[in-house]
Amino acid sequence: MKKLFIGFEKIKINGNSHESLDKKIFVESTSTKKNETQFFKIDNFKSKKELESSLLSFLNKTKIDLIIFNLIDDEISETTLLKIKNSYKTINWFGDDQWRFESFSRYKCWFFDYCITTDQEALVKYKNIGYKNIILSQWGAVELNKNKIQNYNFDLSFIGSYSIAREWLILKLRRNNLDVKVFGSGWGENTFLSFKDIEKVISSSRINLNLSNSAPKGLNMIWFFFGYFLKRPNKKNLVKLLKALKLKFFYEKNVEQIKARNFEILAMNGFQLTNRVPQLNSYLKENQHLVFFDNDLDLVEKCKFYLENEHEREKIRKMGFLESQNHTYKKRFEEIFVKLDDFS
Repeated sequence: MKKLFIGFEKIKINGNSHESLDKKIFVESTSTKKNETQFFKIDNFKSKKELESSLLSFLNKTKIDLIIFNLIDDEISETTLLKIKNSYKTINWFGDDQWRFESFSRYKCWFFDYCITTDQEALVKYKNIGYKNIILSQWGAVELNKNKIQNYNFDLSFIGSYSIAREWLILKLRRNNLDVKVFGSGWGENTFLSFKDIEKVISSSRINLNLSNSAPKGLNMIWFFFGYFLKRPNKKNLVKLLKALKLKFFYEKNVEQIKARNFEILAMNGFQLTNRVPQLNSYLKENQHLVFFDNDLDLVEKCKFYLENEHEREKIRKMGFLESQNHTYKKRFEEIFVKLDDFS
C-alpha cells in the first residue's frame, strides 16, 4: 500500500521554528523497508490557495493508495479535502476529541473516508451523528529500543508549556522543598527542547512529572493563588489569581486526556508520576508501569516517597520501559491498517 502523509515539517513556538514530531509519528512509523511513506509538507506556502494548488498538482502525478492527515484546524479547505476524498482513500487523526469533538471533529470528520480518535467515549458520539468509519487508537511513542543504566542529574523534572494550573503544582512542590527543574515555552527558565534534548532530560530525571493543563477539579488552585495574592497584593499576583479563576470557570478544556508524553516518558527510560487520566489504566497499569496522583497534596507525598524509595521507583521505571515497547506508533498504525482492511 502506497501511503502519503500531508502535514507540517516545522512548528512555530514563540516565533521560533522547530521540527515537528509529525514526521516521526506519521511518516517514519508508517513506513516499511519495502514501502516508505511519502511526505507532502504544507509549510512555507505563501497562501492556502498556493498550497492547495501545489498539493492537487502533486497528487495528479503520484500514485497513492492512502492519504494520512493530522489536521487540527482549517489548514486545507473543505472544498479541497472533498476533491481529494473523491479520488483517494483518506484518513485523519483526531487527538483532542475529549474536548474538541463538539467544536471541531463532528464537523470535520465528513471530509475523510476514515477517522482515528484517541478518546474511547467519542466512539458513541461519532455513532450518534451517523459517522461509521471511526477507529479507536491512541497516542504512543517512537521506537527507541534501548534500556540503559541511569545517571541522574535531576530529582524532579517537568517538560511542557506554561499554564497556570501547571505553575500551581510546580510552586506547591517548591514550597515543600522539592527541587523541580522545568523545561518548555513560557516559563522563562528554559526554552523549547528538541526531541533528543527531551530524551536526555527524561532519562536523567529520577521522577518525570506529567502535569495536566486542563482545569483542575476542586478549588485548591484558586485558594493557593488567593493566598499568594493576600501575602503579596501586587499586580503580578493579581494576574495569576485572575488566570486561575479564568481557567477554572471559563476554560473549555475541563477533562483530562491521554497524551503522547504518557508513553514517551516510559520509552525514554523515565519513571513517570502523572495526574490521573481516564482510560490510561487501560494501557498502562498503576503502580506497575507508572504512578498516578489525585491532587496537589497527593503529588507532594508521592514525590517525597519515590525520591526516598529508590528500589520501588526503579522497579516501576524498568517495567514501564518494557511495557512502552507495546505502545509504539509503528504498532499503533499496524493495528489501524488492519482495521482499515476490515472496513473494506
